[in-house]
Amino acid sequence: MSSALRDDGREKMKTQPFRFRGKRWRLVDTGSSADAQGGGDCQGPHIRNRTMMIPISGGTKYDLEVILHEARHACDWDACEEAVQESSEATAALLWELGWRKVI
Repeated sequence: MSSALRDDGREKMKTQPFRFRGKRWRLVDTGSSADAQGGGDCQGPHIRNRTMMIPISGGTKYDLEVILHEARHACDWDACEEAVQESSEATAALLWELGWRKVI
């Protein structure tokens, strides 16, 4: 994960590369979704220099859902939004129920 200061002294968003099905995305940490009350975003596999905006540093169940949701888009771009949403919510619920937590 890379991070640096911007010209105004604030920290730049942290990024790191990751591959899904042989294509590379630049992962951008949006911080905890609890702070922003937002979701994520995944650019399509047809876009050059693709980015995926996800709450890498977050540790809530919702953050896990967002990460799984955007990863599912990257892995199966043609899946309908309803299927992506349902599968990411169910997978996050299962992992959360089994005790998976992010160690911060």
